[in-house]
Amino acid sequence: MVASPRPVDIMETSAIISLIIDGFLPIACGGAGGIPVIRDSTGITPVNGVIDKDATSALLGNLIEAQRLVILTDVEFVYRDYGRPSQEPIRRASAGGELGGNAAPR
Repeated sequence: MVASPRPVDIMETSAIISLIIDGFLPIACGGAGGIPVIRDSTGITPVNGVIDKDATSALLGNLIEAQRLVILTDVEFVYRDYGRPSQEPIRRASAGGELGGNAAPR
């Protein structure tokens, strides 16, 4: 099992904002969400772990003051009560609607 620290900053935020100001639409936080690092007086050191891409995307959205966050997926459904006997697919959702917190599968 690998640690999954909560993202607290995105090192490339300034570059992403510059791209937006210049009229580009950056697509960011794909893959595993990023490589976790520790920033200290000696510089930047990578650490073992993987950053959750959805949490990273949400953090970036806040940092750049995005009006909209779109998360694309190729899974058949997002499930309510994922992994429980009451699991059922969410076939229709609206912004701010029933997805709420943890939108599985993970």
